[in-house]
Amino acid sequence: MTLDDLGNIGEFVGALAVVLSLIYLGLQIRQNTRQINHNSEVIAANVELDNARLAAEFNANVALSPELTDYWGRGVFGDEELSPIEEARVGMMLGDLFYRLEGLYHQHRRGFLPADSWTPWERLMSSVLARRLPRRWWTTGAHPFSGDFTAQVNRLLVDLAHPEEP
Repeated sequence: MTLDDLGNIGEFVGALAVVLSLIYLGLQIRQNTRQINHNSEVIAANVELDNARLAAEFNANVALSPELTDYWGRGVFGDEELSPIEEARVGMMLGDLFYRLEGLYHQHRRGFLPADSWTPWERLMSSVLARRLPRRWWTTGAHPFSGDFTAQVNRLLVDLAHPEEP
């Protein structure tokens, strides 16, 4: 066996090693991609569960107290005047609701909450803001919400003031 023969065998073995390495790398990338997709699905499912939990907690907080249910009903859905203390309590409930909505909004903006999941929350926000007391609460209060969320709520208020023509 000559030195050229050994060199050719070495080249062949090296080329075979490169091909096997590429095949192995391709399999690893494929497996990693599957794992990433699975993790993304788990994250999306957890976000959906958190959304349901947020809604259930808020509803339970209001529903489990006849007094809060009364304030919420009269303050948000009714047109009657509330006492300053009742109005303050409705304002705190609105704050609770909007803190939750802000979290959902940021999840949506970051791509963790799909549009079809965010849209019902945005409709809820619009329907609440369409009412006199919540609109006044938002426009007169200095709320510690992020600039992005505040801008989104203000856009909804503009849309409510100037609905699109059908």
